[in-house]
Amino acid sequence: MHTQINNRKPHMKKLISTASILSLIAVIAFILSPEVKAASVTSISTDATSYQSDEPILISWSYGSSSDARDGDWIGVYPDHHINDLPSGSEMWLWVQSLTQSYRAGVPDAAGGSVVFDKNGPVETGRQSWPLAAGKYRVFLIRNVAAPYAIVEMSDPFTVYDSQTQISIDQDAYFENDPIQISWSFADGIAQDGDWIAIYPENDGSTVLPRGSDLWIYALSGTQSYSAGIPPSHGSAVFGAGGVDESGQQSWPLPGGTYRAHILHPNYEAVASSSVFEVLGNVCPAAYEEVSASMHLAPSDADNVGRIAFSSCYKPSSQINDKLWRYLREDYCTDGQCVWAWLGDNMYMDSNNMDHKRNAYNAARNDQYYSSMGPIADPKIPVTGTWDDHDYAWNNMGKYYSCRQQSQNEFCHHFNVAESDPRHPSQGPNQQEGIYSSNLFNRPDGNPGGIHLINLDARYHCSPTSARYGPCEGTSSSMLGDTQWQWLENELNRPSDVKVISSGIQVLPPTHKANTNSFCAYDGPSGTFVQANNILGEGDDSFSGTSYESWGEMPQERLKLLRLVQKSIADGNALQVIFISGDQHWAEISFKDIPSIGDIPTVRVHEVTASGIDQRWNQIIPNPNRLKLRETDSGSECALPFTYRGVVYDDCTTVDHHTPWCYTVPDDTFGGRSWGNCLPASMYSNIVSSKKNICGDDASHVCTAQANFGGISVDWEEQSVTLSILTPHDESAPVAASVSFAL
Repeated sequence: MHTQINNRKPHMKKLISTASILSLIAVIAFILSPEVKAASVTSISTDATSYQSDEPILISWSYGSSSDARDGDWIGVYPDHHINDLPSGSEMWLWVQSLTQSYRAGVPDAAGGSVVFDKNGPVETGRQSWPLAAGKYRVFLIRNVAAPYAIVEMSDPFTVYDSQTQISIDQDAYFENDPIQISWSFADGIAQDGDWIAIYPENDGSTVLPRGSDLWIYALSGTQSYSAGIPPSHGSAVFGAGGVDESGQQSWPLPGGTYRAHILHPNYEAVASSSVFEVLGNVCPAAYEEVSASMHLAPSDADNVGRIAFSSCYKPSSQINDKLWRYLREDYCTDGQCVWAWLGDNMYMDSNNMDHKRNAYNAARNDQYYSSMGPIADPKIPVTGTWDDHDYAWNNMGKYYSCRQQSQNEFCHHFNVAESDPRHPSQGPNQQEGIYSSNLFNRPDGNPGGIHLINLDARYHCSPTSARYGPCEGTSSSMLGDTQWQWLENELNRPSDVKVISSGIQVLPPTHKANTNSFCAYDGPSGTFVQANNILGEGDDSFSGTSYESWGEMPQERLKLLRLVQKSIADGNALQVIFISGDQHWAEISFKDIPSIGDIPTVRVHEVTASGIDQRWNQIIPNPNRLKLRETDSGSECALPFTYRGVVYDDCTTVDHHTPWCYTVPDDTFGGRSWGNCLPASMYSNIVSSKKNICGDDASHVCTAQANFGGISVDWEEQSVTLSILTPHDESAPVAASVSFAL
């Protein structure tokens, strides 16, 4: 107020009385006082997160304001799985105002109250379910309307444990990949050192179980890592995707069938067994939600295209603003000759339930930032792409996902695939199996044969990479399946200037060399798995790439892909081939020289990985094929620019050494382990790196940016190609890394 008065009428300042100033100080003091609380909200809670079955439960509640309370509001205890609909028949209940089951007594007091449920009350009607059976529950503040009841507020979950030795599951039936919550308790003196929890098929019985459970953990540690000691009186665990799975030996997801959970002594004797539960395999609940009216524009072969922009791993709720989409629209795709490609995890929904997937796809398109500035906004930027595990099925799944076709149908709705497209469900029995596709775009001047965008489907037909994802197929393992391989070979025989091949997972990082015998495709130290890496010059253990999923987990298939690409270039069907990929939650540029074979010469191919809207993975990840500014003979990247004896060097130098050298860690002291002899300069004379948002000193490994997308730009006048990693949230360096080379 003082500012307004002074700005308008400076002479009024003297009219403010001492009393007014004191009053203002009092108001400010009141506002800042720690005694002043934020606006109240309606809440309900219990006094603990776990109870024995006969232990009293104290429940407390309050309303945000008197207007929030209603005559007839009531408190009810329900099993936790009823959080979305409350049927008739709560375990325990009472009216809020009277704290009985007898009468409503008017509008409840907004200040709230509390009550104890136990064996002594409130049970005046004789209908309370005391004691509560072992399991997981919540307390609900409920509005008195017909069932299913309206939830005003609910507590955090709490668990009730039986004083007897007992094990229970949270549901009677699960869809494939639904998490399974298990709770157990021991009676006094029953627990033994080494007791464990396991799930077995129902027909294995419930006395002495055979070796080889589907899922198991130790009762003490809650893991598969043994630690000596007697388990506590009770515990719980969740088996599921990303659940107790650290050994890599869990059989997740459970196939369709009936099962029991057991508490077992070390000798496989069942101490207690749960009721039978069912996993509904091969069940794919249909979508009933309408497809959002906000739709993508699919690209056409008739489009004139000079740029491809792309990214993956899209979590709309993680975005903080529209900077990435605004930069895409206002700085990168400015000429109307651009296509956006999604590279998988285009939303996150690990489920067999197609309605869940449709809702997630709708939410991805309707997101406030994406719908206002992204490719879906007007004027639309054509959108195409592929998928990966978390939009297709769930983590690392391939051909054994039981809802492949239904998931493909939702993909087609999301990308607005034309009904005449072979991927579309309207094709009926002739529908293509898999979402692979291609577009051969015109050059920007309208001439044909420009950029050929080929979208691979590395999920629908992909063999398990490890036994966790289905039965291993050994040397018969396939990444694409026979039909798609033939289709790809045909596509690579179509002439174009540049072929851009999209894959949900990375192609060029080499095989991770630790525990290679755990890969399904591994066939021994002298087999085709090792031979494929040797042929590509990557047999040495120093050529070890990401431990996360990649084509390197099937090196035989990776070699097949690279040989087909090499032949396409040698046959004159492409001047350059560039892979684009997602999945990893970081961005990087890679290259690979494919060794000559027969009359086919060595060719160099590139890959741009772009992943994370808005996600990031701040870890140093090995990739010997990652693009480096300058490289030393040890494979390390030069830390350019570097300072030596007060002089700044932007490239390798021969000062005080007989051959060009550089620091690999910024330093001002020649010697030690922080330097190396430079290899000859590569074909690239214009690698650009902001060296911001990177992991370690790898200039093109962008891993800490708020979000990133990749770009491929072809300049036919200059006969050049530019690969870029863009990080628009960093306004001082939106181009994190780029490299150009001759077309």
